[in-house]
Amino acid sequence: KTVNNVVPKMAEGDDQNGDKTIVVDIEEQHEAPSELEKKIIRQVEYYYGDFNIVRDKFLRDQVGPNYDKWVPLETMVKFKRLADLSTDFEVIVGALRKSAAGLIEVNDDGKSIRRSVSRAVPLLTTEYRLESKAKTVYIKSFPPETTLDQLQEFFDHYGKVASIFMRRSKEKEFKGSVFVEFSNVAEAKKFLEVETVQFEGTELQRSLKSDYWQKKDKKMRQRRDEARKEQVAASAAKRVKQEGGDGDDDDDDQQQGDEKKEQGDEKQPGEGSGDEGQAEEQHDPCCVLHFENVGEQTSREDLKELFHEKEEVCWIDFMRGQNWGYVRFRGEGSAKRAMDSLMNEHSGKLEIRGVETTLRVLEGEEEKEFWKKVAKERKKSKAKGKRGRGQKRGWSRGGRGRGESRAKRSKTH
Repeated sequence: KTVNNVVPKMAEGDDQNGDKTIVVDIEEQHEAPSELEKKIIRQVEYYYGDFNIVRDKFLRDQVGPNYDKWVPLETMVKFKRLADLSTDFEVIVGALRKSAAGLIEVNDDGKSIRRSVSRAVPLLTTEYRLESKAKTVYIKSFPPETTLDQLQEFFDHYGKVASIFMRRSKEKEFKGSVFVEFSNVAEAKKFLEVETVQFEGTELQRSLKSDYWQKKDKKMRQRRDEARKEQVAASAAKRVKQEGGDGDDDDDDQQQGDEKKEQGDEKQPGEGSGDEGQAEEQHDPCCVLHFENVGEQTSREDLKELFHEKEEVCWIDFMRGQNWGYVRFRGEGSAKRAMDSLMNEHSGKLEIRGVETTLRVLEGEEEKEFWKKVAKERKKSKAKGKRGRGQKRGWSRGGRGRGESRAKRSKTH
């Protein structure tokens, strides 16, 4: 019998009835893997783990729709990080047979491997995503020169880790912070409960990933509110200058109304004063991403969680049930960076709620037309608001007379 992919040593003996028995010395077979073997085990189990196997297009093509096909080691050593450790089949197989996780099966011929058929790949349901959030921790204050190997060795001391995501700047430099997904919620909580965690003498700051994004979102909202207030003030000052006066109560009312609208309408993408000719100048190029084809149950929260990890998201133009939408990021070229990062992470095939999704950065004339349309919609929305306020004042002055006229007309019919 194979125990944890290890063929145990066996010895013959006689039982009390004189029958031949097989004595299995399992304890003798739990030989500790070497440092190299530990790295091989960790790398291969990452490839076949819950986090990566559903995202890696190349590997998914090899393992098939049920994730149970045998993959030749000739194919596996095409993965760079494994090849950097070893391309010797015997070394790789020897290491995997020492793993106690039971995730990887080695074929009898020792030339191919697969994910254990007893370890079903979880579906990407809402429940799964919530659990993933609950076991993912944000950690910062690592030196910028830290490598993934160093991080893997460091976190090995704190439990079983499913994945480590190194956050990088626009220039692809390590920002000193990571998202670490532990194997389960208990492991994540245990890590957060450690009183002090240091890396090379520096204390690390830690929080749940969800808590980190809540704080980040709060700061973003504050920044947007401040920017909107500045825009409203600039718009009011411009009107006063054009009218050649200091303004009156109506101007104050108008400013107040515009400010409330700006603060309450988070889905409006325009940020200018409503002047169509100036709208294009106020937006960074290549910061809008168009997406098409998403699962029926896709929500704005799903999209926010996916894109927000790559670049700062300003707004998402999407309603549940739609099959397409737009994501506006902050900063020049941010949409392209987000798209490149996602496609690289998902091996060129991004799926949202189980449906392969197409991404496209708005550029050139398409981008100009998009912002013209945004400016036009904003102008139309503001004009509608002004008509509404004017109509109310009109009714207060002459509404009774008009109401009587309508009443008289209704009696004549």
